[in-house]
Formats: sequence, C-alpha cells, structure tokens
Amino acid sequence: MFEQLVEKIRQESKEGRVLTYTEGAIGITALLSCPLKHELAKEYEIEPKAVEIDDGFVWERQVKKALKELYGESFQEEKDLIYEIDGTFIHGHLDCFIELEDEVIGIELKAPKYILLKDIPQGIKNGLYEDEGLVIHNSVYLTQAKIQRFILGRLYPHKKVRQYLFYKSLAKHKSWSQKLYVVSEVKESITEEELKELVRRFHEDKSPRYPNECTSYCVFYREGLCEGREYRLEEEKPQESAFELLRYYRTLETELKQVETLLKKAVKGTLKIGGRELGWVKREVVSFDVEKLLKKAGDKAHEYVYVKPSKKEEILNTFGDEVVKEKREEVIWKL
Repeated sequence: MFEQLVEKIRQESKEGRVLTYTEGAIGITALLSCPLKHELAKEYEIEPKAVEIDDGFVWERQVKKALKELYGESFQEEKDLIYEIDGTFIHGHLDCFIELEDEVIGIELKAPKYILLKDIPQGIKNGLYEDEGLVIHNSVYLTQAKIQRFILGRLYPHKKVRQYLFYKSLAKHKSWSQKLYVVSEVKESITEEELKELVRRFHEDKSPRYPNECTSYCVFYREGLCEGREYRLEEEKPQESAFELLRYYRTLETELKQVETLLKKAVKGTLKIGGRELGWVKREVVSFDVEKLLKKAGDKAHEYVYVKPSKKEEILNTFGDEVVKEKREEVIWKL
C-alpha cells in the first residue's frame, strides 16, 4: 500500500515537467557532473529517486505558480538557455525567468537536505533569509547559476542581468539549525575561458567532479552499471579542488556532530567497544594552586610551566623579548 502511495506522490510531484534538449547538446548539470553519467543515461532510462528530489519538484511547482500569479506574461518557466562554444552546444533550463523592461531575472531553485552557513544568520523575516555571504554553496549549484548568468548576458546584452539561487532547506551552523527560505544573489558570471575549460574537461576527463559523486549520488553506480572512478584533484585548479574537498569535509563534520549529539542522548552510562570505554566516562579532575606549586618546585618550576599560545601576545607586550628563548616560523596544518 505505502509503496504505491509513495510512487503516486513521486509521479504527481513532477507531473507536467518535461525537458527537451537540442540534439547533441550537453545540459549544464551534465557539464558539471561525471561525463560517464551523461553517456550511461543514453543507454539506460533510470531516474534517481530520493525524497529531497521529490521535495524539489514540489517546491518548483509552488514557486512557479506563485511567480506566474505575480508577474503574468513576464514570467517564463524552464527558460531554454542555449549557447555554442568551441563547436559544442550547451543547453540549460533555467527554473524561473522574468523579463522586465530594463532587466532580466533568473532564479534557480534548490531544495537540498540542508545547506551549511558560516555563521548564525541575522535578520530572518517570516522564514526568509536574504544571504549576505554566509551560505557555503554547493560548488555545482554555484557554477550552474554562474553559467546561467553568463548565457543570459549573451541573450540579453542590453539589459541588466540578476541571477539568484533560491533555497528551501534546513540551514545549519554548528549545533544551530532552522528550516528556511534562503535567497542568494549570484553576482558573477563564469568567464568564457572557464566555460571552455569545462567543455574541454567534459570531453577529455571521465572522472567524478566531486569527492562523493559515485558513492552518494550516482544511480548507475548503485545499480551496478558503473564500477565508479576515483575522484582526482584538478592539477590546473588545485584551489577549486581544495574548496570542494573542504566543503565535503565541513558536511561530514556537521553530520558527525549531529550523530555525537544523538549519541549523548542515547548513551546513559558507558559502552565498551574494542576494549575501550566510551560514553559518559568518569575521570578525576584536579586543579592546582599554581603559586604554591611553583614555590615548592623551586629550580624545577620551569618543568611544570606551560604557556598557552593564546597568551603569546599578552606576554610579549608585558615582559618584552627578554623572556623569549627562540623565535621561528613554521608551517602547520589547520582546518
């Protein structure tokens, strides 16, 4: 019964949504994904199924209906964005497009499980947060929006272009979280050279485009139709690869903190796993009278003194270089 119910909900969520592509063209999403998925999609008709995808389709229908009522004939859904570069056609579909007298507005809709923020947002009104640089964007979403902005600029050279990412998602920062509508303006377009590089790489490099693309997001991998490929750093753009890895690291870090919070609630005492005691473990806490300790230690007092790195500037400002034994620079790993 419930399997049939879910399937019915899934069908209704995307009812009427049919996208067509120019013959031989590459979709923008395909351009930013593993090229093997694009090739396998031609052979196998397998649709990815996930609750967040269903939610995304419902979210799209709600927003498109509302924009149609607000803007009438000025609004267009699934606007075709077609651009030729180095003999390759790129064909994207912009979720929401509004053409006004002196400007055009593009809106790409997203409903992921959650989005990460750099800090707790201020100024939330009626569940809407207008991003001021706090959103840590999924690089695929951001690049997609930058490409859309670029093509709109080519299609409407005499009008101002405004491009937005509009999220409905659980926004998170450390232990804080809240379901929000989040709008983030994308103020830069991809450059033509960057777009050419994406096209070149699509044709020449068949590896995943982000760390967990195979294992977490590929329906062909899950169905055993592709054995998967190893994610490779882009040697020409190490900074971009590093940023994507860092975003993945932050995602895992957030998930681990959530799991730890649940564990703290679930474990009432201690657990023994692999010979180790975990959970709410008792330990002895001792605080010392530092002044008495140093007097007792006498000439050996230095063996018990530890200077907190955070106190470095205060000590130097108070006592000067006379108390410095050595100054040097070193490179450390920090996240």
